[in-house]
Amino acid sequence: MKQYKMWIGGNWVNAQSGKTYQVFNPATEEVIAELPLGGANDVDKAVEAARKAFPIWSKKSQVDRSQIAIKIAALLRENADELGRIDVIDHGSPAKMASFAAGMTSERFEWAAYNARSLMGHTVPLSPDSLAYLLREPVGVIALITPWNGPLQMIASKLAPALALGNTCIIKPPSIDSLSAIKLAEF
Repeated sequence: MKQYKMWIGGNWVNAQSGKTYQVFNPATEEVIAELPLGGANDVDKAVEAARKAFPIWSKKSQVDRSQIAIKIAALLRENADELGRIDVIDHGSPAKMASFAAGMTSERFEWAAYNARSLMGHTVPLSPDSLAYLLREPVGVIALITPWNGPLQMIASKLAPALALGNTCIIKPPSIDSLSAIKLAEF
């Protein structure tokens, strides 16, 4: 049984309380992992780390953020088989479906990378002799609370556009399907 930690502020940490919970393979009921049971203090630490990272991340150019999203997409594609296996043992997904879903996760980051570039600014004609400029800016720290059904895809569908547009994020994965979120943090 493998023991995992939470990724907060660029470090792997245990829950401040020291509490953990077990992860079961739904097909065999075998314990496959032990995860930290984060509490309010851990959430506060994660929010503070995301706030600290926000000024740096949000000031990166849109080109830089999009390039990073493309690199994440490539890593997800390279590791699709492993992510699919994780989904099978953690979620109970059929192997063929899990492999397909893991591969599609990379497309969410690619989509966000390409579309974020087109969302940065627009001119809006107000009258024949005046224009207004619409500027979209990052809003800050975003909390991503994701459900158990298709956990990695749900995370990617929220995380990819939020990051590509300059926000920092905290992910609260579902407690019954957290292993793919931890693997994503490893990338």
